[in-house]
Amino acid sequence: MAGAGWNLESGAIPFSRQSESDVIRLVNAALSPAKKHTTSYKYAFFKAILDNLFNVDLVTHFLGYDAISMRYTEIYWNLVLRFHLRQMPQSDRARMTSVERRLFDFCGKYGFDHSVRNSIFPFENLRGDLQVEINNQIKSEMMKNVVGAFYADTEGQLYTFCKRDGGIRFNPDSYAACVKFKSDFEKINYFEWIKYLEKVNAEEDAYALAGKLDESTERRDGTRGPLHPVVVREGRQNLELRARLPRVQLGEKQHPPRGGLHRRNQKPEPQTAEFRHKARPRGLPLVHAHKTPRNVQLRRVQWLPVRMAAQVRRAAGGIQNRQGRRRLPEGGGLGGKLGDRS
Repeated sequence: MAGAGWNLESGAIPFSRQSESDVIRLVNAALSPAKKHTTSYKYAFFKAILDNLFNVDLVTHFLGYDAISMRYTEIYWNLVLRFHLRQMPQSDRARMTSVERRLFDFCGKYGFDHSVRNSIFPFENLRGDLQVEINNQIKSEMMKNVVGAFYADTEGQLYTFCKRDGGIRFNPDSYAACVKFKSDFEKINYFEWIKYLEKVNAEEDAYALAGKLDESTERRDGTRGPLHPVVVREGRQNLELRARLPRVQLGEKQHPPRGGLHRRNQKPEPQTAEFRHKARPRGLPLVHAHKTPRNVQLRRVQWLPVRMAAQVRRAAGGIQNRQGRRRLPEGGGLGGKLGDRS
């Protein structure tokens, strides 16, 4: 695409079919040092897009500028105010980017001290109305300098945009590839981002740069980007469902359903922690230990068919219970085979 892209008001080149390799080529070319990178804006912009992939409308493939700019602002809040990293080379014409200037002016307005590294509070702790205020300022700079430039660098095949529409629209093929290769694109973006910041910052400021960049793009809850509300809701439902399922240790013996084995048309007896003696069916109760998730030993009853009771009594060295009936030793051994005769 000929000409500068940063001053474009809109970009609406018709989408063409893009294979996964085509999208990978576009991303590599856009992030390559061969492209002109006056500032670090494009790296932060692409990171903000990747972190908002699950907020894209799956029908229209639309992603709003507000979602992108909020993440974009949060990243620069950490890079500039927390770690004091420059975002462009020093020159006689310009000593800092417009984003840096906006952030410094904002802190001066409200008296936020950022003179000491790592002393500024996280962006999430900023009051809601102040988050909106600084986001609107950074958003205007992003719209002015980055949206059209990155559109041009990706040859107009990653997304289309109009600055008056309120968002970008992805090429469906490009969107699918970004979702599939999100982690790979993040690694490529990090690599080129680190190389750029090392070039424009002093050696003492660039120390442990990879860790600083990782912390700058990480949220307080340990994630590196917002999740789609549907993903969060389904994940919470899955956790609740798993909590209701019985926890079985690997190799643990599975037992029949609650109530044990019963004769036909007879109401099952509910499982209890203590051995019940009333309303028993005819036959011999088989008692064994069952481990619950809390490792509490419960006595669980399984009733043997009546025809087997006599054989079991003769074969097993049972012990007397309080009603005078015999039950198997709690160790579970029969002491003989069912078919043996006394």
